[in-house]
Amino acid sequence: MQVGDIVDGRYRLLDVLGEGAAGKVFRCEDLGSGHKFVALKLLHAKDPRWENFFRKEFEILSRLHHPNLVRVFDFAPAPDLGSWYFTQELVVGKPLLDTLAGKKIDEVLALFVEICRALEFIHGHGVLHRDLKPANILVQSHADPGERVRVLDFGLWRELDPTPQKGARWAGTPPYLASEVLRGFGHSITADLYAVGVTLFQVVTRKLPHGRGTPQELLAARKTQPPTLQQLGYGNRALSDIVQRLLEEEPSRRPQSAAEVAAALSALIPNQAVAMPIALGRARLVGRDAEQQQLAQLVDRARAGGDGAPRLVIIEGKDGVGKSRFVAELKATTQLAGSRAAIGTCPEDGRWAYRPIADFVRALAPSPTNPHLSDGERQAIERLCPELADARVGAEDRDASRGEQASFQRSAAQLLAGLVSGGQALVLIVEDVCFCDPPSAALLAQTIRRGRELRDGGLLVVVTLDTAHGPVPPALLEAAGRDVARVTLEGLKRDDVRKLVSALLGVPSADQVPEPFAELILSHSGGNPLLIEEVLALMIQRGDLKRGDAGWALDEFKGAVQIPSTTVLEQRVGRLGDAERRTLRALAVFNRPAGPKLLAAVARIDVDQVRRALSTVEAQGMIRVVDAEDGRPRVVFRHPNIREVLLAGLRAESALTEWHGVCARVLEERALENGGGLDVVAETLAVHLERADEPARALQFFLRAVEHALGQFDFDDAIALARRAVRVAASAPVAFDDVVAADVAEGKALFLAGQIREARAFLEAAIGRPDAARGAGFAGLHVWLARACRQLGAFEPGLAHVERALATTALPGGPPTARVLIARAELLLHMQPRQADRDADRALSLLGRKPALDDELSALAVKGAACLALGRFADAATAARRRVTLCHSALRKLDEIPALRALAEATSAGGDRLGAREHLNAALKLARQYGHRFEEALLQKIFGDELFISGATAEAIARYQNAATLSADLGQTLARAESLKSIGRCYVARGDYDRAIDHLRAAVESFDRAGSDDDAVRARAALVQALLTKSAVPEAELVLLGARSRLKRNALSRTVGEFEQADAQLAMQKGDLKAARAAFCRAIVAWRKARDRFALGDALIGLGQLLLRSSAPRRALRIARRAETLFTDLDARAQLKRLQPLLNAARGLAAQSRPAPAPRGRPSMPPGPRR
Repeated sequence: MQVGDIVDGRYRLLDVLGEGAAGKVFRCEDLGSGHKFVALKLLHAKDPRWENFFRKEFEILSRLHHPNLVRVFDFAPAPDLGSWYFTQELVVGKPLLDTLAGKKIDEVLALFVEICRALEFIHGHGVLHRDLKPANILVQSHADPGERVRVLDFGLWRELDPTPQKGARWAGTPPYLASEVLRGFGHSITADLYAVGVTLFQVVTRKLPHGRGTPQELLAARKTQPPTLQQLGYGNRALSDIVQRLLEEEPSRRPQSAAEVAAALSALIPNQAVAMPIALGRARLVGRDAEQQQLAQLVDRARAGGDGAPRLVIIEGKDGVGKSRFVAELKATTQLAGSRAAIGTCPEDGRWAYRPIADFVRALAPSPTNPHLSDGERQAIERLCPELADARVGAEDRDASRGEQASFQRSAAQLLAGLVSGGQALVLIVEDVCFCDPPSAALLAQTIRRGRELRDGGLLVVVTLDTAHGPVPPALLEAAGRDVARVTLEGLKRDDVRKLVSALLGVPSADQVPEPFAELILSHSGGNPLLIEEVLALMIQRGDLKRGDAGWALDEFKGAVQIPSTTVLEQRVGRLGDAERRTLRALAVFNRPAGPKLLAAVARIDVDQVRRALSTVEAQGMIRVVDAEDGRPRVVFRHPNIREVLLAGLRAESALTEWHGVCARVLEERALENGGGLDVVAETLAVHLERADEPARALQFFLRAVEHALGQFDFDDAIALARRAVRVAASAPVAFDDVVAADVAEGKALFLAGQIREARAFLEAAIGRPDAARGAGFAGLHVWLARACRQLGAFEPGLAHVERALATTALPGGPPTARVLIARAELLLHMQPRQADRDADRALSLLGRKPALDDELSALAVKGAACLALGRFADAATAARRRVTLCHSALRKLDEIPALRALAEATSAGGDRLGAREHLNAALKLARQYGHRFEEALLQKIFGDELFISGATAEAIARYQNAATLSADLGQTLARAESLKSIGRCYVARGDYDRAIDHLRAAVESFDRAGSDDDAVRARAALVQALLTKSAVPEAELVLLGARSRLKRNALSRTVGEFEQADAQLAMQKGDLKAARAAFCRAIVAWRKARDRFALGDALIGLGQLLLRSSAPRRALRIARRAETLFTDLDARAQLKRLQPLLNAARGLAAQSRPAPAPRGRPSMPPGPRR
């Protein structure tokens, strides 16, 4: 493989990081996981000697999880090469020697403490490094203390052999290998520590203690002790003695553990000391041999397939019993066996649909650009992966049509089942299945059913379950039928507890753990692995367990120390120092991932104290480090119970309110220092202020957070924040104007989220509240209520609310009145565009010479729309250009996008479709650049309209589908339904009537749920025309009857046009040509009022066909020529093609019906009567 190639359909090779006899290490881009960069180790060829070694390396590394080690991800075959690869974390850092050049000795020793942390961890888990040297140690200078060093592996890891024998083969770099290794006595812990001594000597002096050479030359040179660091002028006596002990020829005279070395180095640098970890890593699965064997047999049976093969495995157990660790081990062992496996999680809040499925796709599926994927599979990948399609499916996926949802699930199930090949198994692991959302459960059930059809391999779904939180979704049990197996994880027994304690403490053998000690741990933990870890951590922290030079003194422990009856966590927190406790309290109150500087400000202590405190509690296993988007690590609690214990302590001291107030002030100050970014932290500020008993300020920041969420088009969060603001306003003494402002915020959020009926009901209730008219925001309630009425087609109630707002005595002139006029103009746009134009002009004049930018943009938007409706395309373009100029000058990029869209619509209506497309492309580019997904959906819809007019229906469908997906993600029910209706029209044009009817029915259902009568009428009209193509006249009559019942007297011209056209088509189908002709004429009048030339041309085609059937070919020809002129101006090629048969037939029949011309010259007289 070369740089640029793609491995396994998803990893693009970018650079070669290293190469050896067995293979290469590449830096690569993971095309299936949002273009994340990883390191990929690729075996050269399928050689059994190297293949076994490769597997063993991954197996060992997959068990080791530590901040100073590199994580591994996936092991899989490389089908194109007949070989294997595995991926691991890509560490961005510098080699140790380069990093420490010219550094102070304190900084050098601090990094070597971290190196010792890594070695102590791997030694405690039975692994030796065997090739430790500066080149295998990278330093990330940007990382926090304790996580700067990463010890790398280049394939020389070995499991620990306590009794190395003479003649053992050695591997590694000779200058860093101990003499006993070079003589063939094998490797040991002390040999790894010898390498630490050589590396430390080299870093300090920039020289090797014995130079370089062959093993024989090195052994000869080591007969003479090298000069000490003190003799060479480096460091003090204590450091020199440590290095000398590490370089001792006799292994027994060297330090016996990395912890001992780290403790000695830490004593030399008390101001930078990094606490040693307790070595309680969750790296080794202990006490689950029987369950592992049972599960391995189930995977083998699933791989073989056939009747009776397991399809669903349920792993049951209580919280903390080790379900996650168990399935992580299952994933690694499955991959090592040559099969594929992935883990998907179900979040407890159940907010997003298909979350576990998206995890599977990221882990297993190839890049969407893979040419072997079908269109459905490619669309499934793009829909499931937010980083690929920037899409997030709503929890219920409720706006998807049944047909569309079923089609998507079929494609996704086909994609997952298609990953099974070569007689191997695909294991899909779902954690916390009790929280699984219904769409994911349905898709998994369909995947299980598809797995039964596989002939070359098998598919197995494994789920973890805590029955205290809920059951397995019935859909999974139904799909699996009798092929369900259960594995129950109980608490560990005493012997297993001894094994786990030995693994956690790094004791070589479980037999060295005294039975009384194991009994004590068992009695206080119930055999729960998580509680076993917590009990050990507490005992170490209190000093009940101590580690000496020879390791843990377990033989001296007689069980005399008792664990108090209070909880383990309370005891651990209670024994913390003041700096550690204040730091953790700050983290608990902040309740977000945080860095040292912020925690120092909240805790009101020095940042260096916070860093040391974080190192201490991280080493004790109370917190963990997570990566933030800006690349700077943050810390979080390892378990939420730790936070609860800390908060309980603050409540007991009556100090929690004060801490929340401090947290709010710190956040506000930092936001202002960083350039006034209060909007970003407004929600967090509001929460802290509410808990600090400052309701008025909390309400102001909640309202600010609502506006920020709406600006980011996160409507769910906006609604939640607005409701919280309403609760604060109702339960605390705040100004009445603030109460009304909270009501306006919730109504606005509901409206923009597409929940129009809910918005109307809420706003009507708010207006009906006593004394509501006293609030300065009273007009705002009426404005948003009027807009909700407009969206629902209830124009008369909407206008009544606007008039009431205008007549309100509390409403002053100027901008408030202008805003109400803008709302009235929006209502009148499609019914009385002239009055809407006048209202927009009056609003602009009321805004004054220096209007607020938002108000001026709103007025210009209505002005442009009114001019467009009146056919004054130049004026509409002028208003749109003014909007673009204002937005550009004020750097309002998000507002510039709708302005460009309006300019494109005006330009296109004026006949310059090429110029319109340029504006649309510019708007779409900005929308994608700034994540303006709402506008992107609108632009995709407009692009689809343009393509539909041009006859490119396949491309139009793709645009409409993108618009529908984006609208669904944003909760825009009406916009999504409009896109579904457009897709249905495209399918009608393509002759795919079944799919057209399916999409149009879904659009009708969505419009009905939203209560938008005009939209529902238009969707029904389109559905009628689709049904008529299949001669489904009775059903079409019923649908049209439903449309007629919803048609308002003052309905929009577009609505009247579509309804009358559908009525005409139905009358034609039934043979009532007179009624059809009258309906077509009414449709043509409506389309002329709406100034929709494309729809007008379509109605003219229908009328022409009717006239042709009525034996009026000349009139049909005139009508067809008018339609031809319209479609030629619009460059509507598909419609021109559709029109051609009508033109040809009308010409031919008109020519036949024309009377024969009279002959030239004097006409002959008829003969007279004979005489």
